Formats: sequence, structure tokens, C-alpha cells
Amino acid sequence: ASMTLLAFALLNRPAWAGVALVAAAGVGFYPIFMTPAWVGFYWRDRRALASFLAACTVASVLLLTFVYQTSRPHGDQSRLQTFVSDTLGHHTDPDGYGRSPFGFWGQQTGWRAWLQEPLAGSSPMASPLWLAFFALLLLAGLVTPGRDPAALALVLGAVALGATLVKPHATGTYLTWYYGLLLLGFGLPRFTWGHKKL
Repeated sequence: ASMTLLAFALLNRPAWAGVALVAAAGVGFYPIFMTPAWVGFYWRDRRALASFLAACTVASVLLLTFVYQTSRPHGDQSRLQTFVSDTLGHHTDPDGYGRSPFGFWGQQTGWRAWLQEPLAGSSPMASPLWLAFFALLLLAGLVTPGRDPAALALVLGAVALGATLVKPHATGTYLTWYYGLLLLGFGLPRFTWGHKKL
């Protein structure tokens, strides 16, 4: 959560914000979902957008190369299969940690169970819950162009809150993912800096 706040603090330095956002995703996966909102925020300033995207790309390649090179194959899986299953699978499969009875999905019956059932295949990312989350990410990218940092903080907080709801274990208990962003969004004074609101 602190790396995400650092990325937000670097908002007027798009390249550094991109590096910090990728570092935040490297520490805890969920900030990667914030990318559409950041892209939307920089959308009207093509130079800032290009700087942000270039920095994200370079930082992502470096981070993924490091993680891949330090990964080892497990069992009968190749290194790549292990890498994918231990990153994506780790965060989307309830068998990894189990389900917390204290999370939103802990009692999973009725409509809550249906929301988690894949509509096609076996990937949890094909469930109605994940599809709704992907729609939220698209909306986040569409509503942030031309907005001020306080609005971006609120959108980022909503994305982080949404990420806690698709996480199968201890869902809803990751308060630090969104709390700081919501505090900034509701408490950040609105003032202008240069030609942009910042």
C-alpha cells in the first residue's frame, strides 16, 4: 500500500510514478489493476502518458526478468508454468490459502457462490465477479481523463477496494490497500499547479 501511495505522490513525474506503480505491483499484485485509471489520468497529456507508459514498460520488463530468473521449476512444471501458476494462480485460487470465514466470500452460498463460478472454463477470472471487476477497471480508465488528483485517488481507492473483493481469501480485510487513497481523495485540497490541477 505504501508503494501505491508513493506512486501517487509522484503524480507530477509520470515516469517515476510508473516505476513506483510497477514496484508496488511487484510487492503486492493488486496495483497492476490501477493501470487503466493512471492511463486515463494522463490521457490528455500525451507527453506525460508516453513517459508513464515507457517507464511502466521498462520497469515491468526488469521486474519480470528478475522474478523469472530467480524462479525455479516445481515438480513436472517448466519454469514458465511455475512462474505463471505461482503468480496468477496463487492469487486467484482459493486452494492456495483457503477461504477465511471472516471474508466476504467466507460463507459462500447462494448468490455469492454463483458470483464466483466461472461462466466458461475453469479460471476464476471468467466468473461474474471478475467480469464485473474488469468492467470497473474499464470504467476507471474512462472517468479519469481531465480529473484532478483527488478524483484519481478516489478512483484508485475504488479499484483497490474492488481488488479486495475478487481476492478469494480474507476478502475485504485488506484495508490498507484502499484506505490511504480514499483519505487522499476525500481530504486532498483542490488547487492548480501549472496548467494541470494537482
